[in-house]
Amino acid sequence: MRSQATAATLSLLSLGCLFAATLHPFWLTQSFDAPNNVHVIQGFGLFGFYSTVEHASQLTTPFLASSTYVSYGALCASDFNAPNWMYGTLRDYQSKLCDATWSLTHVLHLLTLALNLVALTFNLRTLHTLEWTAAETVAGLTTMANGFLQLCVLMLWSLQLKPSITDIEVVNQNLVACATWRHWSCWGFGVSFYLAALAVLWTLLTFSAISSGRRQKIRRQRKEAVRRLLDAPQTVAVRTLSMASSYRETRD
Repeated sequence: MRSQATAATLSLLSLGCLFAATLHPFWLTQSFDAPNNVHVIQGFGLFGFYSTVEHASQLTTPFLASSTYVSYGALCASDFNAPNWMYGTLRDYQSKLCDATWSLTHVLHLLTLALNLVALTFNLRTLHTLEWTAAETVAGLTTMANGFLQLCVLMLWSLQLKPSITDIEVVNQNLVACATWRHWSCWGFGVSFYLAALAVLWTLLTFSAISSGRRQKIRRQRKEAVRRLLDAPQTVAVRTLSMASSYRETRD
């Protein structure tokens, strides 16, 4: 039961990390903290761009925007009204953030959430059984598929999506300028990316715990089967003696 409880806990941790990585658009971030209490954090996520600026009297390089959030769904719509900070660069943003790779990544990421939820459900069901059942099989298969899809999402982000964002002209210019600015940390992997990577680790550990629980249950079932086989001759002998005794009593 310990392995099943461990698998359920790890599956829950993986699901929590994935949800956090989905909700927070900080897969690629830049931040600024100055002594005069100016604080800026901006990030690109899987589904949108987020920016918050505090105590800044004006926007200067490498600021991209003031406090705002723009979803890629709205950005890619034909009737999207570009904000001032996108003036003259809207086409560049759309060409990099609205291609098929983003749609594929969105589908894969949502599938990981669904599979993780299914795996968690069946891992919880295994807590109530002492024998190996179909629930363990489903939990193992969905966990394995979930881990594979999570790795695909991370690889797509690292190899395709992140470079496409930094290839946006204004972002690339800001990235170059940022190197000369104090207090700036520009366009590196953000906390959401590391949460997604941590979810992969939890998923791998979950699969390991499920496999361990499977071995324990199969070992227990084998021991029980051997015990029954060993008890069977004794049971037959007792029944035979009982029948013989009853027969003698009847004759007497």
